[in-house]
Amino acid sequence: MIIVTLMAVYNSAAVWSADAVTDAAKVERQSASLTTLQQAAAQVGNYDLKSIKVNSKAHQILITVIDSKLNSTSISDREVEASKISAAIATAITDKAEFSQIAVIHVDYAKTQDQLEKIVQGFDFYKSNTGTFSLHKT
Repeated sequence: MIIVTLMAVYNSAAVWSADAVTDAAKVERQSASLTTLQQAAAQVGNYDLKSIKVNSKAHQILITVIDSKLNSTSISDREVEASKISAAIATAITDKAEFSQIAVIHVDYAKTQDQLEKIVQGFDFYKSNTGTFSLHKT
């Protein structure tokens, strides 16, 4: 009985290790496309590339728009632009295997304050069963 339990734990640890390696490998492959994603996001709002940061994880893409002209406008203005950015990112990652497990595109608006970035507002877009990304509202 103890041997069976130990074998089950040993085998499940190997599965978790394999997943971690797979996720790390995906993120590494994703990094080659981050500049393309940055350009896609910048085009939406006619931003300078320096104003857009893009990071990815195996299951999420994070876009940060720094010192946007929309930081001082309405929430709905930022929501509309964030939706366009999410759609541009979704189009850019379509059919790319390294992005196949992306479940969330997160768009942050941030302002530079005392050499730090302070979040003004963030939006989450979750992948639906149809493969499109929809704004999550709580």
